[in-house]
Amino acid sequence: MKSTIIAHLSDLHINRKYYPERSAMLHQTLRDCNDRNVDHLVITGDLSHLGEQEELEECASILRKHGYWDSSRLTVTIGNHDIFGGPYFAEDVLTFPGRCREIDYEAKVKTFNDIFAPSFESAIHPSGNAFFPFVKLIGDIAMIGINTIAQWSAIKNPLGSNGDVDDLQFSRLNGILNDSRLFGRRIFVLTHHHFHTPKYLETCSMMGKLWQRIEGQTLKLRGKKRLLGLLRLHGVEKILHGHVHEHTEYRAGGVTCLNAGASMLPADEHPRMFHVIGADARGRNKKTMEQRRPELYRPPSTKAIMPRYIFST
Repeated sequence: MKSTIIAHLSDLHINRKYYPERSAMLHQTLRDCNDRNVDHLVITGDLSHLGEQEELEECASILRKHGYWDSSRLTVTIGNHDIFGGPYFAEDVLTFPGRCREIDYEAKVKTFNDIFAPSFESAIHPSGNAFFPFVKLIGDIAMIGINTIAQWSAIKNPLGSNGDVDDLQFSRLNGILNDSRLFGRRIFVLTHHHFHTPKYLETCSMMGKLWQRIEGQTLKLRGKKRLLGLLRLHGVEKILHGHVHEHTEYRAGGVTCLNAGASMLPADEHPRMFHVIGADARGRNKKTMEQRRPELYRPPSTKAIMPRYIFST
């Protein structure tokens, strides 16, 4: 059986108005994917930066141009920026929780799914009308997408960046994992949130450091032990995620986790990197994960804009 080559990206934070260089970097990364004969592209959330429809449409247009668009070629899941957005100017930090409170959560999820509808055409939804969780069967792989973005809460999720898988979605996920169509397949689970304790990410500005310390307390995935227990019980092979802007591979609860959060905005000036997974039927004689460094795009205006803006996860 021919190998399926999967590229895993995350945290693109597309915004053509304020950060046009990110669109250029995504074009470059997708050209790199095509040069490496990638069959299927996975993006695990934060495709947009401010959660605006125009940003998602810009991202969709770029993906379509490079051939990563229909359900056989693309799988996406949602990130916190796709729902709540993020602060742009430093002074926005103080008003951001109030903005999150006003967000229509369900409407944002629907907009995301409407824009990327072609990528969901072959998805199986156990609940019928709920977008998440879903499963897609790609060759001998079952890809399960979960929405790990918690609803806004003044106490538990004031900045919109904490995660949760509520009881209803957990029950539906359990139903997917018990579906006979998954038997004998390799199972990859796609989330936005991470399952490890990330390193503290330094930023260049004082306000940026303050924001990172605040977010460091609000980047948590609640109930991750319960979730990991379920995934381990059903023999999940890999969890693909982002959220933290690092490029890492680690084990959590007996499951291999791949973080592609450094695909666009790596922390501490590390190179942009993404995962390439070679997934054949038995995984024999295959290097299962490679680190790819796309050509680094450096816009001439980078030094001018960096001190003014906050890059949040």
